[in-house]
Amino acid sequence: MNQLVDSIKEHPPFSLLDDAAFDILQKNMRIGYYPNSTVLVSSKQSFDIVYLVIKGQVEARSDEELLYVYGNNDIFGGIEVLKKEPSTYEYIVTQELICFEISKSVFIELCDKYTSFRDYFFLSLVDKANALKNKREYEFMSDLMVSRLEKSLLHTPCIVDGSATVVSALEMMENMRVSSILVKNREGYGIVTDTDLRHYILNSKNIDQISQIQTYPMITAVEGEFLFNILLLMTQRSIKHLPVFSKDNELIGVLELIDLVSFFSNQAYLVNIQMQNASSLEDVISASKRLEIMISALHSKGVKSRYIARIVSDVNKRMYNKLFELIFPQEWQENSSLVLLGSEGRLEQILRTDQDNAIIFKTGFKPNNIPEVTNKFVGALDAIGFPRCEGNVMAVNPKWCKSIN
Repeated sequence: MNQLVDSIKEHPPFSLLDDAAFDILQKNMRIGYYPNSTVLVSSKQSFDIVYLVIKGQVEARSDEELLYVYGNNDIFGGIEVLKKEPSTYEYIVTQELICFEISKSVFIELCDKYTSFRDYFFLSLVDKANALKNKREYEFMSDLMVSRLEKSLLHTPCIVDGSATVVSALEMMENMRVSSILVKNREGYGIVTDTDLRHYILNSKNIDQISQIQTYPMITAVEGEFLFNILLLMTQRSIKHLPVFSKDNELIGVLELIDLVSFFSNQAYLVNIQMQNASSLEDVISASKRLEIMISALHSKGVKSRYIARIVSDVNKRMYNKLFELIFPQEWQENSSLVLLGSEGRLEQILRTDQDNAIIFKTGFKPNNIPEVTNKFVGALDAIGFPRCEGNVMAVNPKWCKSIN
């Protein structure tokens, strides 16, 4: 209990309290546990307890509309107790909840003794976000400073032989939809970028082979380098495309400046790019696990939950498209549809709830490898972090994997 209480001292509004206040909390706070679907407080019901989330998730809803999601270290019920008003919303546990419970009388006692603590509950969402800003921005930037260059950030390289003609190299570049060409020479690799191509168009006399317009030797990086160092290198050298080698000196991809800058400024963009470039289940799982970082970053900036839910739904659409493409055989893709149900289907999911999905086959199409494919699909969602539906509303259930007729 002592360690748990100590863990909240740095989080507003508890960071506004002194040791005497924490002695009061230590003696009077209880730990509560609530399973999924528990209604903590109904609409028009008064709060007798102020809740502080240790682990889990609680949603605030009004007429089935999701208005806010409370996660680790979030507190709710305080403003209603101070205003002596019943709840406007229904508070429902959506991931099993472990929380601190502060009785109404103890909470009011603290508010009477510590005005800054009381005033916190009257702040707007933006003001509360600002109260968290310094701490969260520090934590966020600390994470970025120790982030390392990994394959998920890289684009597949367009590699041509040094003897290739400029036209054939450009055709390959166009087919791969990339913005740079890596030229393989006997001595090593060179690079051709849009700047080199512009010079070629303006001065194309007596130039035939792509190696004649390459930059060689080229500046490179090694997988595992700190991203902050990579950003400094690319900005100082005015590099937009940086070839990356493994520690075994094998070419593994190209890092583009726009993706690196986006990593530092917008995790949503990064997750989308990673999902779009995913070529294996491992890539999809890796990209999906960045969602929690993205959600934290957006929440710390005061973005409303319903907007975060839309962004998450967009990323999840890409995720399901990738899973469908990577797991389902081509004949399935042409003759079936993957249907998302529940909160995911309603586009209101933020953190991962249980799986709710189905497969609908075109009339007359019934493959013999249904268990193999559906188990692989549900297993991939397991690995990403989606718990299985307790009601078995999933494609692995024959009831939810049928043809139209």
